[in-house]
Amino acid sequence: MNSPTDSSTEVVFQADDAKMPALDLLQRALALRATDIHVDPAEDDYRVRMRIDGLLEEYCRLGEDVAQHLIHQLKILADQDIADPFHVHEGRLKLPTDNWTCQARLTTSPVEGGEAVCLRLHSNEALMRSLDDLGASPANRQALDEMLRRGAGLILVTGPTGAGKTTTVYAMLRELELRQGHLNMVTIEDPVEIRAPFLRQLSVDEQHGLTIAKGLRTMLRMDPDVVFVGEIRDAETAETAMRAASSGKYVFSSLHTRDVASTVTALRDLGITDWSLSANLTGLVSQRLVRRLCQTCRRAQAVADADRQFFQDHGVEPPDQIYQAAGCDLCRNRGYLGRIGVFESIVNHGDLAAAIIAGASEEALRQQMRSGGTLGLVADGLLKVAAGITSLAEVKQMHWL
Repeated sequence: MNSPTDSSTEVVFQADDAKMPALDLLQRALALRATDIHVDPAEDDYRVRMRIDGLLEEYCRLGEDVAQHLIHQLKILADQDIADPFHVHEGRLKLPTDNWTCQARLTTSPVEGGEAVCLRLHSNEALMRSLDDLGASPANRQALDEMLRRGAGLILVTGPTGAGKTTTVYAMLRELELRQGHLNMVTIEDPVEIRAPFLRQLSVDEQHGLTIAKGLRTMLRMDPDVVFVGEIRDAETAETAMRAASSGKYVFSSLHTRDVASTVTALRDLGITDWSLSANLTGLVSQRLVRRLCQTCRRAQAVADADRQFFQDHGVEPPDQIYQAAGCDLCRNRGYLGRIGVFESIVNHGDLAAAIIAGASEEALRQQMRSGGTLGLVADGLLKVAAGITSLAEVKQMHWL
């Protein structure tokens, strides 16, 4: 086995390690705040990588025998067939005690050279995260509060994969539970990301005919007050969600769209009428995640003229100074430690609702939101740059805008 590429990282496995190297790997990943672990066959060995603060980093190399032993242990913990490496398998790890601070989902797949493994880790802290912990600005926080006070309709949280959409929805659901209590909340997800005691959760099982659309119809027969549909993927799911919202249900879901205005276009493309959108949409949230600057080692710098113009172009007053990443032992010389959300949020009422029902174009809707004071994703990120929370480089690297 080769050593990790990062000299500050320890070797994962030694001959005298614990009997369960799979659990040892999980513990090390959690200590590094990793959200994903990848184990992939290379030419002569297996490569272990971890996604930390959104970036995939190589952790170490494993010999084939050690890697196979690790993969077998993971598959056993997930109740997968270790004798079948020829098909894709998915499952949730059954960890041996209640002391674990995470939930882990395992996906294994045959690839060229062997079998690849992906572990998605969900910290239990994410389940307990409040809306105040997400990083929403006062204006965005106020919009989220107003959405939750409306009591019915469809709330959509959008963005690319890995943008923190599920965490935001769970924080909103938990907030509803804390405010009102005694709500029947049901979800249909593919798969269930985080197990929550205050939710009745269904997992998609297409092998047995349970799709998101069918699961949603099933949930609506379970006397729900609040429904969470993991993702709107097709016209049937969109139409059913809209019908549920129009019947007085609180419906939460997610979409892969660039920003709030493009979400309206996506729903139109799925066949939802402008009248239904105007009447049944309660609120729209678009979000990304950016890395937090390490507050111990960040370095202040003057704002260059081009950067000052960048702030002004997005309607944000340029600060006197901004901060850039440096590096220290605390952040493993990365200059960043953790991540924070960047948001664009708006409640659908008044001028926006009128513009939607009038068939306003995506760009016209976007311009109306800006003129009404709703900041875009880049502008919200720049506010965090001005506050010293993240770097300008992070905001400029936000993708799919």
